[in-house]
Amino acid sequence: MSKIFRLYKEGSDTYQDWNESPAFPYSSNALDTIDDPDGASARNEITSIPSPFARIDLVKRAFKEVCKIGLDGKTIFHKMVSDSLDVGEIFFNIDKYGKKVEIITWDAVLMLEELKNSNSSGHQYLGDALEKYMLADANTYNFGQLKNIYLLNYVNGDDELNIIGATSPATLFFSTANDLSYIKDIYFGQDQPFDNDYQSLYQRDFEYVKMWFLLRKTIPNFAALFPELETYLNLTFKAIKDVQKKKELNDLSVTDVDKFSEIEVKLVQQADIVEVLGHSLYRKSSKGVSLKSDFTIDTKKNISNLPLVLPIVSGSRYSQLQYTISQWGTTNKAPYYDEESNLDKRVLPNDATIRAYLTISDFLEDTIVRVPHRLNKDSFFDGNMALDVDKLSYLIPIKPLFFNYFDTEDLLDASEDGKNMFEMEAVAGGSVKVTLRIPIKGNNRIKHIEYTRIYYKDRVADMDNNEGGMTEFSFTGLVMPLVKYQNTQDAYYSVACVSAYSNKYDFSFYKEASRIEANSNDCRNLDGQESNKANVYTLTQQGFDYIQIRNKNGYSAILVPKFKEQRDTEQFEFTVDLGTSNTHIEYQKDNNGICTAFGFDKRDIQVCEMFLPSYGVDNKGAKFQDDLGQEEQLMEKDFLPKEIGCNEFRFPTRTVLSCAKHIDWTNVVYPFSLVNIPMTYDKRYDLQYNNVKYNIKWGKGEDLRVMESYIDCLMIMLRNKVLLNNGNLKHTKITWFYPISMPPKRLKKLREVWDTSYSKYFGNSNGTNYMTESDAPILYFFKHFASATNLVNVDIGGGTTDIAFASNANIQLVTSFKFASNTLFENPFSDSVKNGIIDWHKGDILDLLKKKELGELERVFNSTNNVKPSNMASFLFSLVDNSMVIKQGIDSKSIDFNRILQDDEDFKIIFVLFYTSIIYHIAQIVKEKGLTPPRHITFSGNGSRIIKVITTDWRLLARYTKIIFEKVLDKPYPSELEILGLEKGYNPKEATCKGGFVQGFTETCDNQIVVFQSHNHSFVTDKDTYVSVENEYKEQTVKSIEMFFDFALNTMNSVFNFDDNFGVTSESLKIAREECKKDLLTYLEKGIALRQEESEAQDKIEETFFFYPIKGVLNALASAIYDSLTNK
Repeated sequence: MSKIFRLYKEGSDTYQDWNESPAFPYSSNALDTIDDPDGASARNEITSIPSPFARIDLVKRAFKEVCKIGLDGKTIFHKMVSDSLDVGEIFFNIDKYGKKVEIITWDAVLMLEELKNSNSSGHQYLGDALEKYMLADANTYNFGQLKNIYLLNYVNGDDELNIIGATSPATLFFSTANDLSYIKDIYFGQDQPFDNDYQSLYQRDFEYVKMWFLLRKTIPNFAALFPELETYLNLTFKAIKDVQKKKELNDLSVTDVDKFSEIEVKLVQQADIVEVLGHSLYRKSSKGVSLKSDFTIDTKKNISNLPLVLPIVSGSRYSQLQYTISQWGTTNKAPYYDEESNLDKRVLPNDATIRAYLTISDFLEDTIVRVPHRLNKDSFFDGNMALDVDKLSYLIPIKPLFFNYFDTEDLLDASEDGKNMFEMEAVAGGSVKVTLRIPIKGNNRIKHIEYTRIYYKDRVADMDNNEGGMTEFSFTGLVMPLVKYQNTQDAYYSVACVSAYSNKYDFSFYKEASRIEANSNDCRNLDGQESNKANVYTLTQQGFDYIQIRNKNGYSAILVPKFKEQRDTEQFEFTVDLGTSNTHIEYQKDNNGICTAFGFDKRDIQVCEMFLPSYGVDNKGAKFQDDLGQEEQLMEKDFLPKEIGCNEFRFPTRTVLSCAKHIDWTNVVYPFSLVNIPMTYDKRYDLQYNNVKYNIKWGKGEDLRVMESYIDCLMIMLRNKVLLNNGNLKHTKITWFYPISMPPKRLKKLREVWDTSYSKYFGNSNGTNYMTESDAPILYFFKHFASATNLVNVDIGGGTTDIAFASNANIQLVTSFKFASNTLFENPFSDSVKNGIIDWHKGDILDLLKKKELGELERVFNSTNNVKPSNMASFLFSLVDNSMVIKQGIDSKSIDFNRILQDDEDFKIIFVLFYTSIIYHIAQIVKEKGLTPPRHITFSGNGSRIIKVITTDWRLLARYTKIIFEKVLDKPYPSELEILGLEKGYNPKEATCKGGFVQGFTETCDNQIVVFQSHNHSFVTDKDTYVSVENEYKEQTVKSIEMFFDFALNTMNSVFNFDDNFGVTSESLKIAREECKKDLLTYLEKGIALRQEESEAQDKIEETFFFYPIKGVLNALASAIYDSLTNK
């Protein structure tokens, strides 16, 4: 019997020899009869079927076999189904893999025509064969409805074309039989396509499952076209155990197509849509699918499109957390950094979805910054780091992006589980281990992702291996004030970076993750005159959370202040006595009647330093400051000392303004930027890049801007005091004082400056309060001395003396004149730097400073600031309280300038004449106004200290004063006379300020202000103007001055011997009698001319002319006595 060899079973058995098979080309029916000897247990792909479309049939057969065997298994059929589902899932997630996979369109009609019409016979045969096979299997594989087949080409493969699968008219998708295990960069959750871990449809991304079921509902006659798929989907539905998911599948309808997107294939001149049999296939919506991931960042902030926070280590710790479409697993780990800076364009690792995610380098800097100083941990976050090294700190290596999701409070506080969000730890070799815990939605066990990075000393960063580098910034700085404002419109910050002149560090300020621009960035030391510099940043009406510090090489880190919260529970009231030479401030809280000199200490420190000095002990056991010495001195001099009122830096302080030499007064000048009130003036040497401005109260032109800056600086100090002590800015009251002798024009300008500054820094447009320097002390003394009845107060400043006459706390008269303590030490009518008193004594004091090796005070002594003799006098008076002098153990008798002048009998006559002229003037007014002579004469104002040079025996001085009155009044004194305000330990500057707090104050009326005309013993009227002053007026004034000198030097000396009582040499008295007769008219005219520079010609005369010639005489007398002493 003949044997017929064929693969299929059907056909005739009567053939002889070779015959053409009638089944050619093989149909699906013929193929179905071919036996597989290995059956379902085969492990190798079937590849030797002589049909160009055999793979389509094999996948169709695989779905059929899997439905018989079961959805899960390890057969070759399960592999083909799993691989085909992988192909479909790549199409579904084509947006993820756009850079790895491309779609190529195979147009059946176009390609067949092109092959058949080709000039190549091989192409023609191929076209003919394809056409025949397609016609033969038109119904079996739906070739009759086929339009296009869409191929997936893996562009990262070794060959020019690396086809890994395609769409199928029979099963929607099919895979190739090639080994695709080399594809390692495509993931579906934890599953990798084309591997040996076969995945059924029900085990995959549920969105992908929904796409299959949606196609089933939207493709007409789906079951007839794809019978194997119909069965497979039915089994898949049964395999899904989640009831909610089953409901979603059942509820799918045609309208759900909108939840997905079509797959576009962009051709040269058109865009094609991926389809099967003319029905569109779908991908994940371009609008994005809201996937719930346990790795979603957990933040209190209202942010849309929250990113994922992914671990950088593999293992079991995070394996059970839901990632995207599956759990994270034990092998997944995120990269240490992602070069894509736009989070929304990032591709999820091991998933390839375009979705925002964060990794360790998004939060942590590559390099940590070491600072060789001790951090001020009370005021700045230390990263929860315990260091046992003094001169060492580390800045926080956190990037601003962190603050998109968290605030500084999150950083500083521990989380719910008690763990710190951020920690730094010193490890071996000077390295630092940083741990950052980022909260995520998580599960019941895992609530944060923990990142760890070690920063290695003296190494550059290696981010490929998560190894941080380390660099050093040598700087310090300050924040002023360390307050978080309730209303950012109230904010005013001065922030400084202090470093060596050659260093360059930039401060950037951030509110959350947004950088805010400072109003100004100023530096006084532009040309390296000093070894250190301060870059001062001023921020107004905006708060900040932290500071990023960057060096010229681009390394950066942050410093996080621990701000004090602003509270408005207290009410403050300040009084400010801004004098010509000195300024004093007092304050009280909540109107409690307790007045205190302005100051602050560690509890309300205004200048909050970033780093603190370290201290060592020398071989003698003495403690010494080991670092930051020059930097701290700069901060003391260009800003404020750490404490005021607890040491030598206290109020009253000199009325001077320190400013940069290069300052442009036409620009906006912010307080404590290029200007400040130097509390160290006369106590420490000035920095070379600074100038010091004087005569602030009376300056003209540009000096008006100086006055504005001085008051602005005062206002900042006051507001910081309020803020740091829970005060209410808008309810703060400020009272300031002015001399009666101040011209109205000048007073108007001064009031504008005070009110403008008050409105700017306290937000109160109601303006400040002001009182005369005559009124305030009267109110103080009546309140504090019960026996006071008739009282005259003499308020002596540096530039003016204000006198008030009062009876039973009611002010009767006031008068004021520019004749005060500075008169004794300067030439009032020229810029001469000569003064007999100062010139005689300053050499001895300089020698003492040299002998005691007080080099810094030598520099102060020789400073250009002290060329002016009145400034030198202030410096010499201040030495007795200087901490460096005290520390050196110098006997106060040797350095106390007041004491030195007390013991100097040669110059004593000048001080006697100074005092006598004021009392003489008071007595004349009492006489002409018919007032009762005072029971008490009180002294206030810092200049009144000079009276102690005459004597410290106040009873003796009272006797002398009483005699002056008796001689002027020409009758016995009606009562006892006591002098108050010159007691030891009493601060005469306080009386004015404390008097400003007295309630029930009534402002002095114009008719209470008197100006005594010495030439005719009457008072100035409205008719007495500067233009009305004629020669006769002057001549009579000179005569009255001559009468005074005769009275003082002859009459008073005869009844109260100056030598016996005060210690005045006869030689100096002789010189005085000679000098008092010289140039009186010249001095008078110069005094009038100077006054007219501040007034209009038609203005009423605002101060007596009496003291103009006396000023000149006292200066000339000092020179004459000096000359006589040097010529001996």
